[in-house]
Formats: sequence, structure tokens, C-alpha cells
Amino acid sequence: MLVDKDVTSYYPSIILGLGLYPPQLGKDFLTVYKGIVDQRVQAKKNGDKVTADSLKITINGSFGKFGNRHSILYSPQLLIQVTLTGQLCLLMLAERLEAAGISVVSGNTDGVVIKCPRHLQDTMQAITHQWEQDTGMELEETRYAAYIARDVNNYIAIKEDGSTKEKGILVFADGKSARSLHKNPSGNVVIYAIRRWLLEGVPLRDTIDNHMVPADFLFVRKVSGGCVKVWRDGRTEYLGGNVRWYYGTDTGNMIYAKNGFLVADTEGAVPAMEMPQEIPQDLNREWYYQRAIKTLATMGISY
Repeated sequence: MLVDKDVTSYYPSIILGLGLYPPQLGKDFLTVYKGIVDQRVQAKKNGDKVTADSLKITINGSFGKFGNRHSILYSPQLLIQVTLTGQLCLLMLAERLEAAGISVVSGNTDGVVIKCPRHLQDTMQAITHQWEQDTGMELEETRYAAYIARDVNNYIAIKEDGSTKEKGILVFADGKSARSLHKNPSGNVVIYAIRRWLLEGVPLRDTIDNHMVPADFLFVRKVSGGCVKVWRDGRTEYLGGNVRWYYGTDTGNMIYAKNGFLVADTEGAVPAMEMPQEIPQDLNREWYYQRAIKTLATMGISY
């Protein structure tokens, strides 16, 4: 069985549990900080995602300000103390689990993913409960049916109820969610095809060959100093500093205007500075199919 154990409000819990505060602010900081943390925890339990997510930014931002010399919260020793305490506590949990024959397959800032034999389930729960008692922290549990990862920052986890949790390259930016605004388009059809294959068993080629949303084939990148498209017949076209393209049958490249060097990963890139309303006739779907296979390979999956 695969189990994700995340610490509830980990860094805030360390700050409050150890009574840590920036010396220039005094203990009043803890009173205000605890009020914000308690409000977020309650909102999360009530399913109030808007409030919980907004307060998460406030809480995490406050911790980040410990390292900002221009902030009233500046306290570098506090930043280091909280970070090291958090990592050492999680390492202690991982060590106890491994010593009991329970594998920790992934660990991040505030939690671990555990691969536990079913006959050791009670042992796992006893270990994690004892860790909670020792540290004063609270663990939240999520069970997965599958966990596919390239590394700790790029993965898709399939929960037992069929819903998913993803991060990094496996997030499908469909343009409908808020997180889509945080990512430049980067050939979203590739990730869409991979997700359909992993979750539904749909062949990669079926998805890529039949997908008809032009925006999902686009890439966007900022090119310092400007970018020039060099067409196969030798023509050149200045594109500017923010470039949008898709991969077509033209074998020309894009180069930096300032030095003529190749812009990485733009062989066969066709400029699309105006958003296409229909699928371009010269779209090279094979390129996207091969990219999907290569992306799976980075996760140790042969297709």
C-alpha cells in the first residue's frame, strides 16, 4: 500500500511549538501568528478552500520573510532553525520506518510517501503515532493507488478514489484552473496524452493524433535579447523577446538576435505570434508523440 503522510502546517507548527519569534518583535508575534494558523486549519477542515489557500500564502510568506533583510520579520537564524528542525524530524520518521522494514519512496519539505507491506500497516501507524507524540506535530494521511514520479518535484499520484494529485511537468495546464496562470504553455498536449495513458489506458498516439485544440500544441518562452526565426529557405524573421511557437514540418531553427546562437529546443519550431484558431496544416504531431515517449522515459517508464 502507498501512503502519503503530510505534516499539518509543518513550519508554522515548529514555530509555534518551539515558541520561536523574531527578537525585534517579541512574543506578541506568536499570538498573531497562531491566530492566523488556527484560522487556516479550521477553514481547511470546513472545506473553505478560498480562505485556506489565501491564509496559506500569508503564513508561508511570513516564514519566507525571515530571510528577507528588508522585512520587519527578518531573522536568518530563525529561518535556519525552523528549516533544519523540520528536515531532521522528517529524517527521524523515515529512519524509524525503514528500520521496521517499511520503505520511504519519497520525501519533501513537509511529508513522506510510504510503501508499506499490508502486514506491517499497524506497525506503520504505531510509528507515525509515536512520532506525532514525540514532536507535537499532526500527520494527515492520503492513500494512493499509484505513484508515478520523475523526482520529488515532478509526479502524479492516483488516489484510491480515482482523483489525482500532481506537481511539476505532470500538471496539465488546461487554462481553466488558477494554477494554469502560473505556467507558460509548453506543449500541454504531451502531458494530456501521458495522463490519459496512465489513468485511462488510452494510447499516446490516439490522443495526440486526434487532439484538436491549437493552444495545447503551443510553447511560449522569453528569449533574452530577442529571437530570430531562420526558415529552411534561408529567410529570417525577427520575433521579439517573447516567442510563441508550435512544432511543424519546417526544419528551420530559432536563434538569439544578439549572438546567433540556437535557442534551445527550437529545431522545427514554427512561429505562432498570433494565436491560431485552427490546427495548422504543417503541424508535426509526430514530434509531440516522440516528446511524450521521452518524458515517460525520464520517469523510468518504457513505452
